[in-house]
Amino acid sequence: MRGIDGEITVPAPRTNQDIKDGIKLKVANGEYVLGELIVPRKYKKFVLNKKEKSNKCFIISGRKIHLIEIRPQLLKIHQKLGLMRDYNNSHYENLTEEEIKVRLQELGELDTNKENNSDLLRKKLMDLELKCLCRHFFYFFITKYIFLEEQF
Repeated sequence: MRGIDGEITVPAPRTNQDIKDGIKLKVANGEYVLGELIVPRKYKKFVLNKKEKSNKCFIISGRKIHLIEIRPQLLKIHQKLGLMRDYNNSHYENLTEEEIKVRLQELGELDTNKENNSDLLRKKLMDLELKCLCRHFFYFFITKYIFLEEQF
């Protein structure tokens, strides 16, 4: 609880209707993709109560999201995380020495004791990002996977 100008404010939980409206809005905006219904199956259920006997029908189906929709979303996410870099040699030639050192530091490959030559640093960064970035992604993936498995 928090007091503001003599008033006490208490957080109120979101209602089910608010949650449904929020999800519908995100679906309409394209933030959530529901996919398309696949393999609908119709089932009949026999219900026996003290008062009545009845048959009820209901349909169960799955949802499918095509890879054509998944790939662009994953590409955007991986680009934001810095996992996907599609640079050519001219990009690396235009980087300053400070930018190169910052990127090597992000990758955990900067050794301040050994390397001070900007050409060697540029070559190392090009080798890492163009050839060996898979290694960093692999370690990142394995670390996250192991960490998540330990939580459950």
